[in-house]
Amino acid sequence: MASKQLSFCIVFVLCLGMTSVMAQKPKLNSSGSLAGPGVITSDSWGVAKATVENPTPQDQKLLATVTFNKNAALSNVQFAREFWIPANSKRDIFIPIKTPAFSLNTKALDAQVQLLDTQGNSDIFLSRDSAFYRTATTSRLMAKLLNPKNPYNSQLTSNLQKQLGNNQPYQNYPAHLMPEDANLMTNIGVLLVGHSDINLNPMQMQALRQWVLNGGQLQILLPETGMTFCRALLGDHLPMQVVDQTNLTSVILKGKNKFRQGALTARISHKSPQPRGWNLGNLKPNRVDINGGGTRFRNPDHTKRTVISSTAKLSPSWSKAQFKGRLRLSHNTADSGVVMRVTFLNANQQVIGDAIDLVKNVTSRWQNFSKIINLPENAVQAKIEVGLENTAGILWASSLGIIPTRMHFDHPVAFWRVLAPTLQTHQSLMQDGWPMMLRKKIGRGSVTLLTLGIQYWATISQTNSPIIDRAFRTTPSSKIKVPMNLELLTKVNTQQIGYQVLSRTPVMICLISLFVIMVLASLLFWKQGRPELLAPVSVLLALLTAGIIWGLGLTHHRQTPLTIASIQLAEIEPVSNYALTDGVVCTYSPTRLQSPLSATLGGVIWPDLSGSTGKLLRMKWTDSHKWQWDNLELPEGSTRTHEIHRVMPLQQPVKAVASFNRQGMICTIESGPYVGIDHPIIASRNDHAVGKVTGQDNFTVTSDLTLGLDQFVNSTTMTATDIQRQEVYRSLIYPNADTLDAHAYPSVPSAMWWSKTMDMGMTQGSDKAQNKQYAIVCVPLSYQRPAPGSTFVIPSPVLEPTVWRDGSNARSMVINPINKRWISVVSQEVQFKLAFQIPPQLLPLKLHSGVLTVDFKMSGRSLIITTANGEEIARHKDIASRINIPIRTDQLKITPQGKVILGFEVTPHDNPLDNHMWNPSGGVRLELTAVAK
Repeated sequence: MASKQLSFCIVFVLCLGMTSVMAQKPKLNSSGSLAGPGVITSDSWGVAKATVENPTPQDQKLLATVTFNKNAALSNVQFAREFWIPANSKRDIFIPIKTPAFSLNTKALDAQVQLLDTQGNSDIFLSRDSAFYRTATTSRLMAKLLNPKNPYNSQLTSNLQKQLGNNQPYQNYPAHLMPEDANLMTNIGVLLVGHSDINLNPMQMQALRQWVLNGGQLQILLPETGMTFCRALLGDHLPMQVVDQTNLTSVILKGKNKFRQGALTARISHKSPQPRGWNLGNLKPNRVDINGGGTRFRNPDHTKRTVISSTAKLSPSWSKAQFKGRLRLSHNTADSGVVMRVTFLNANQQVIGDAIDLVKNVTSRWQNFSKIINLPENAVQAKIEVGLENTAGILWASSLGIIPTRMHFDHPVAFWRVLAPTLQTHQSLMQDGWPMMLRKKIGRGSVTLLTLGIQYWATISQTNSPIIDRAFRTTPSSKIKVPMNLELLTKVNTQQIGYQVLSRTPVMICLISLFVIMVLASLLFWKQGRPELLAPVSVLLALLTAGIIWGLGLTHHRQTPLTIASIQLAEIEPVSNYALTDGVVCTYSPTRLQSPLSATLGGVIWPDLSGSTGKLLRMKWTDSHKWQWDNLELPEGSTRTHEIHRVMPLQQPVKAVASFNRQGMICTIESGPYVGIDHPIIASRNDHAVGKVTGQDNFTVTSDLTLGLDQFVNSTTMTATDIQRQEVYRSLIYPNADTLDAHAYPSVPSAMWWSKTMDMGMTQGSDKAQNKQYAIVCVPLSYQRPAPGSTFVIPSPVLEPTVWRDGSNARSMVINPINKRWISVVSQEVQFKLAFQIPPQLLPLKLHSGVLTVDFKMSGRSLIITTANGEEIARHKDIASRINIPIRTDQLKITPQGKVILGFEVTPHDNPLDNHMWNPSGGVRLELTAVAK
């Protein structure tokens, strides 16, 4: 009995010990939340969050993984984070993940989170949890990094969401959850910042900077954020000076806030004679006739009235408003009977004071009437009336509205007066001559600085003001726009590997040997009188030659080393010295390659996962932001392609400086880490000029009006490499103009060339791999002004044209307004003006002459070219190919903004019944000769 009791005690103690050991294992404390805005978007990178607890007395090195088990495309992919956690502690772990593509009706995605110990020979399972991630209906999120204690925080963002019509509200983005890699922020389109205590570490600050360069829209409330953050984030990108900081109780407001649904220029339908927002009272519909040209009020005699009214809600913060309208009378109406007045109402719909008349001396011509009125203190509504009473006749009215002109705040609003002449603003966003909003394009993204405090923007956002649109509306693309055709890059890249499979020399030796043997055999059989033997011998010789070539190819194939070929498009941001890189990497291995794909400098690669079904693929990040793909095998004799999207900081500057002389332009290059200059060109949105390398760091661009749109190499005999690079250039600069996704590239005149690529910090295989890596470098031009009195030529790519009409940019029927490309075919006649912008760095100058190149194709029509004032320069009919038109000095005029404006007219077809299409896709280019002042 004692023995049984002893055995029971031993088992009990062992069980307690095992339970204690089990309790001491690290475990997932919670998961399922997403770092940052808190939702996920389809097919984009983000950061998942899990909390891990380590109750043991030892420090641990563990692995946390996220797997989307129910998604077929990613069921065998694990996103993992290797991390260190101290003893007896709890830590939040952030795991980079790429979400699968999902439909719009998906409300949430579930995933499995695991905690593993990978220090031994095999993974040891420690803990498991389920995660549910809320999905967004938009592909780019809006996030806010605002002070949570500010009472205007939620008020502003909720009002913005209502007015801007975004289907995704602003999500909170705590600073400590900011990723340290810009690629993990690609699901965010807009970030609104208004917090003076952000405290981002250097890695987070660089990630935010790279996110802007790669297409992010950053909006900064300057009074709430401060200049320290702005200068640390953007440095020389925002050349501005803070003059002073003050508080305002009264703010001037400019805009076009009119009656909602109450415009008198809307057509009235037969089904609904009552115009929306306006009260006709007991009037018959035929007494008020509303159409596109205005509203007609008919009054039959002196004892009746034809008056309609509308009531507008007033914001409590408005102190003054402009009431305006446009009126005219028919000749038989007395203006004493014209009614246009405003009455103010309080919250109980009681009238405050007397009605205020707004018109006087109405004539038979259209006249604008307006009056700025101080709004009564308790007024919540303004009732405006218009029409005729106690007089017979007809009145016309249009454009009635209320425009707030001044706001008043009980608590002062912070305002910063800032000088920033290179940043863009809007004339309606000014306060006492100082900008309320400043904006600048940086890389592919933009930064908006708001110099008035959040209280002002939160208040004005309640009024549906167009000022909110101008200050806050952004158009972030659904995804980061990649200018390069990655399929074309992949094709060119794989050919770089394919050329090494078997050279032409052994093949030619085999074929020549076959020819010689056939000739000798035919002579031998002919002398012997047995020519019929040549047929079977020829078949045997052909089979033998084919076998030899196949054997040589197989042997050479096995001898071809591990090869890594890459082609990248590197857009240089010269101010901050970053390279926006998009491209493809192709890896070829003669044997099965099992080494991991890894990166030591951050960044993200999404590899080709074909052939990996059934294997667990794991993308593992470390605390030092290095990562690697495990189990990503490459089969023998195959090629795998990976896409690259990175924003790379440059250790050496990359610049392109253009100087000018009588022959043309010299471009001096600082290539930095991109070694060598090959096939250089100067390119802009609608033109290019081919360069000729003249030195180690410069090339020239001279006038050569014979080059076609598809010619990028000055060579009569083109190699296979020349042809490939021409095709890449053409797809960049002249994509299909009739497709909406064919965006203009580059966006500003730039130097482009081919060179050796810089190290991307990504490896696969051994260090003995053969590297064939090239980059297409694109750098915006900076300009060196010629010496005063010198004559120089400005080539056409530097003079970018924009559509011009009545002193402002406009649209044209021959240029696609979305992608800024010339449309391929047009049916009707057109008239338009083009403004060619001279770089401001070259002004002032005096124009000497010009050459206009027109590449239209049109039969049965005439092209008329005029000056900005309508003076005819040239007239051509039945243009079938490119023509060059000289322009005299007196026909060239420069606007104060440095634009040369020319008019163009394509006449109707000679045959009125013929609707023959004509082709303007070749475009118009201008080259100028000028003298520097």
